Amino acid sequence: MTSRIRDPRPAVASAWAVFLLTLAGCSSVGPSKGAPVYPVEGVVKLKGQPVAGADIVFSVKDGSSSSFGRTDASGHYQLTTRKSNDGAPPGDYLVAISKVEEASQAAGKFIPQEDKNYNPYAGKAGPTQPPPKPGIPAQYGDAKTSGLTARVNTEKNTIDFDLK
Repeated sequence: MTSRIRDPRPAVASAWAVFLLTLAGCSSVGPSKGAPVYPVEGVVKLKGQPVAGADIVFSVKDGSSSSFGRTDASGHYQLTTRKSNDGAPPGDYLVAISKVEEASQAAGKFIPQEDKNYNPYAGKAGPTQPPPKPGIPAQYGDAKTSGLTARVNTEKNTIDFDLK
């Protein structure tokens, strides 16, 4: 009688393959599951004029989640929760809108060595730039002080804001 010894490597490799496939099946490849979302869009205006490049955040009143968007050149925004422009779950929200104006480029103007105003002792960083200014009143940038609220319903939602 001859005894056969089986090579354990194929069994170990198979076990690892099953483990990795199981692990891959448990991971979320796509957007995470959660409450259904509904399209939310609108226009942000300041004193009747569209605000371009503003960030808008809808925060659930209990602080459990939020959705966000950014206005285009006409002040139009669409909210994103899990994937681009998918909307927000239904509910009541506190809203924050902020925009930062970029500092003037003139303040950070580069002075070449040939210029009579060039000063090699001024430092390599050059002139300091002024801090950016808010493009809209700062109160709107915090959901607690903005006074802005919204309700998202189980349908397509259009929610406009005209800031004073």
